[in-house]
Amino acid sequence: MSDFINYGIDLGTTNSTIAMCDTPGGEVRIFKNRDQMEVTPSVVRIEKSGRIIVGWRAYQTLFLDPENVAAEFKRWMGKPEKKLFRASGRSMGAEELSAEVLKSLLSDARSQTKDPIKAAVITVPAAFRHSQCEATARAAALAGLEESPLLQEPIAASIAYGMKPEMRGGRWLVYDLGGGTFDVAVVSSRDARLQVLAHRGDNELGGKNFDILIIERLLLPALEEEYYLPSKSGNPEAFNKLWQVLKSASEELKKDLSFAEKGVARIYDAGEDLEGNPIEFEMEVSRKDFEDLIEPYVVKTINLCRKVIEEARLTPDDIARVILVGGSTYVPLVREALAAEFGGELDYSIDPVTVVARGAAIYASMLPRQKRERPVDTDLTDRTLRIKLSHPAVSTELSCVVAGKCEELAGKQGWEVLVEGEGNYWNSGWVPLVDGFFETNVLLIEGKSVRFYIRLRDKKGNLFAATPNSFVITHNPFEIADPPLPYSLGVEVVEPDGRTKVDVIAKRSTPIPPGGLVYRLKYYADRSLLPSKPDGYIAIKIWEGENFEDPETSEFAGALVIWAKDLSRPLPEGEEIELWVKIDQSRLIYASAHVPRLDIHLEKIYRCDPQPGELDQKVQKAASEMDELYTELEELETLGEESNHRELKASVRSIREKLDEAWARSQELEQGQISSLDPQESAQRFLKEIREIKQEIADLRRRTLIPDKEAWSGSDRLQEIYERVGKLVADYGTDSDRQEYELFSRDLARVRKEKDQRLYEILVEDLERFEWRILFRQDWFWLGLLEEFNQPGHQFLDQQKAAQLLRKGNRAADINDIDQVREVVRALYKLLPQPDAEKDWEKVLKAGIRKTKHK
Repeated sequence: MSDFINYGIDLGTTNSTIAMCDTPGGEVRIFKNRDQMEVTPSVVRIEKSGRIIVGWRAYQTLFLDPENVAAEFKRWMGKPEKKLFRASGRSMGAEELSAEVLKSLLSDARSQTKDPIKAAVITVPAAFRHSQCEATARAAALAGLEESPLLQEPIAASIAYGMKPEMRGGRWLVYDLGGGTFDVAVVSSRDARLQVLAHRGDNELGGKNFDILIIERLLLPALEEEYYLPSKSGNPEAFNKLWQVLKSASEELKKDLSFAEKGVARIYDAGEDLEGNPIEFEMEVSRKDFEDLIEPYVVKTINLCRKVIEEARLTPDDIARVILVGGSTYVPLVREALAAEFGGELDYSIDPVTVVARGAAIYASMLPRQKRERPVDTDLTDRTLRIKLSHPAVSTELSCVVAGKCEELAGKQGWEVLVEGEGNYWNSGWVPLVDGFFETNVLLIEGKSVRFYIRLRDKKGNLFAATPNSFVITHNPFEIADPPLPYSLGVEVVEPDGRTKVDVIAKRSTPIPPGGLVYRLKYYADRSLLPSKPDGYIAIKIWEGENFEDPETSEFAGALVIWAKDLSRPLPEGEEIELWVKIDQSRLIYASAHVPRLDIHLEKIYRCDPQPGELDQKVQKAASEMDELYTELEELETLGEESNHRELKASVRSIREKLDEAWARSQELEQGQISSLDPQESAQRFLKEIREIKQEIADLRRRTLIPDKEAWSGSDRLQEIYERVGKLVADYGTDSDRQEYELFSRDLARVRKEKDQRLYEILVEDLERFEWRILFRQDWFWLGLLEEFNQPGHQFLDQQKAAQLLRKGNRAADINDIDQVREVVRALYKLLPQPDAEKDWEKVLKAGIRKTKHK
């Protein structure tokens, strides 16, 4: 078994590939699957018997039997969506499905190498969140891999190109447009060092978006003119079959239009329409028609390229060449847009479909195994000595230092060591050990891995064996810089005025060293915990994002929670809490907390994972905001007309078109007439559209210095909340609550004066959180919640258990046992199928640490 990982896997949305490389300068082998293809479709089928089929054979049945086939599930990574395979009754999420693809790839490679393959580098999009990286790592573990370092896809492609001598010394733009994701990175290869200068990405932009546009804008409208088509809600089975046929036709058409000016979409075996007519159709489509459809997406990728070049503090003229990665880069419009924008050479000399796997394999050839099973020295004798070695696994120089220490020889004189290269091409000569320690320079072979053997002798010339008796060092002609952190990481802390903010501990683009980014931080408890009040807790909340002031770009990564019920003695306010956080090169986050004086140590991270049903609620909320967005656009449009502001008017028209499209999609979602096979996919697209529209409106307001109407209204929602909370404080608040409420009055005055939408949103959120904190201290509030649960109409996940809890809670209420009532209500919330309860508890899980000992 090799000392290095050697295997690389591109786990793609559409296709996946496995490759192997023994040394960085060596040949890369792409393994063909049982169908003699270098790429395996990322498609899984489960038959009635439970048999699992992966790859091309599963893909062939996708259009015939979609209810038992899953595809493009990489987009679900880190999300709760599951695929129900109706024939078998089995449900699987993205992790499990990805694990099946990995198993298939590993099986193909094992059959050709006879290597058990327990480790492989797996690539992920640069824009993947922590939750998505963690899900990928879990998929690898499910597939049986003991080690699975994650590598960003643009870096993998850069490594593959970086091995070419002509590529060294310049700056490139890596443009990676795959089936489901888009990544772009500016890479420097100067001074024999490969480094990512800047990167961006979109996890929901890829060739699949092109396919859907062809279906929605071209094929479906044409079909609807001739046929009475089934709908998703009315006849899901017929619709699913039709959609898959259209999907297949759109994919083939897209490929044809990459090489010809015209193509024909052929639709056959699509079932019957609602009047019993067989759906058979051919439609000629020009490349121009296709390019008109996808141009907004292509422009979006170009804008991200501009942004990333600007972040690297470069200009387009500084880019020597653009490297094309991903199957969607075959689209002519993509290549034309890149050539027009950057003017430099477009390089696709390495197959864009397999280049990521190639780079991953090369990278894997430089990574030593961490969990390698080493042979047990069962035959150790008096003539075998143990040595601790220190040396690099990979060196960019042809000579490097190797050091060793033999504890058994400490204080002994006359001992020597010999280090010899395999094949006896070089040896160190006999090097003396000083107090059991030696150090020597070894000579490497350019672009190769070399195994060196160790021998020892005493002052009389008697030979002794060493254990380990050998080691491997690889020469790599260029150094790969540490990968950058794609998102900032921070901890939520309480400010002196009672507000919370995120204390940034790791900034975006910080290089992640081999040992990971490690932070040791000191915070202080913002409140006391008493064992006699078991409901109390202190939460250390960790966030990941680009801009923590914008909730849309931030994601809750987890929390460490100190519970009062677990304490044996009080934890006073201001108590010191030590926090340890590590982010490794796979972008996995580890954290622990320690309270020195109480000797409390926490490692279990609470994660607020997405819950089933949460997506539907997000869609409903976003749909309810659309009228307000239209109103904002009308105000902007009026201002544009009054001021004859051309740019403003053009921007409003553009945003309105997007909002109209989003509104149409919301109607489809509401009525169940979804124009996509996957309702989750349509819902995610709708939410993404609304997020982008809101951001565009906010940006437009900032550029034109237009205050948000709601932020400065004197009798708006903010005033209503403020007055409601004021009454609560007056009736039930403590002195501390009253002082905090006074601070809110100043904040309210500031919002009205500055007319700042962001301040408005923060104040609403803080007031609501403050309100929850007071409510949850009140006995009557818990009794009221119990009474509400006693009302008919609640759909619990386990009705029998809910009934038992209600009886228990009612008995506790009769004897005024409020602690018992709290426990019952919490348990009932956990039985609710909708995530409303989870959201309520998330508000309760408020930050419990601050940066200073005293307020």
